Amino acid sequence: MRVLNGCASALGALLAVSGAFGASYDASALGELTGNRDAGNGIAFTTGVSFTVEWTISPISGGYHYTYLITGTTGRGMGVSHFALDTSDNCTNQNGCVTNVTVNGVAVDSSTLVFGANTGQNGNPNFPGNFFGVRFGGQINPSTGTNQLPLTIAFDSNRVPVYGDFYLKLGQGGVSSNGGAGWNTGATNHGSTSILDFIARPDTVTVDTPEPATLAMIGAGLILASLGLRRKV
Repeated sequence: MRVLNGCASALGALLAVSGAFGASYDASALGELTGNRDAGNGIAFTTGVSFTVEWTISPISGGYHYTYLITGTTGRGMGVSHFALDTSDNCTNQNGCVTNVTVNGVAVDSSTLVFGANTGQNGNPNFPGNFFGVRFGGQINPSTGTNQLPLTIAFDSNRVPVYGDFYLKLGQGGVSSNGGAGWNTGATNHGSTSILDFIARPDTVTVDTPEPATLAMIGAGLILASLGLRRKV
């Protein structure tokens, strides 16, 4: 198992390097299974709001376990409305894309999750982007007794991690002086070549872990491809 995980990590690093030659949106995030984005480092905010998004993605049998921790602005009117995460269009609560969900440690019935378009016109005030994804509603945090930040979302997925978009809305009404929102800076520029403009999220591709020998062959191929590109440059 350690050998397989080691090969997978090496493959992820190679894929991350190869993704640097093109757009980062939808590029493999296996090279950044633990990461974060914050103000001035990949997140745009409405006035009066600031927060950090951290993630940890761990390989499990048949897929990955995704955990997101959002910390930041609290106060009057800043209760969490929802966190929307970019997914592929065929992601549903019935095909293993998002299962075993918890929000602030409280189990959430996957059948109650909302999948669909996320734009500024359908419940995401001020959001300039557009993506299909899943929405996780705010929950009372047992450790604080409120539905304000910090917010922890965890789930299992049979999809491999790639880079994509998110949107967080604070406040139950529209974004105003008693509410706010934030999103990744790449939401309006999927052609960006910087991974800092995106966060890791589930991909279209389902997990199909190859044998270690196959991973080694793929890794060798990526190394050769990388060397070839360097020579051209």
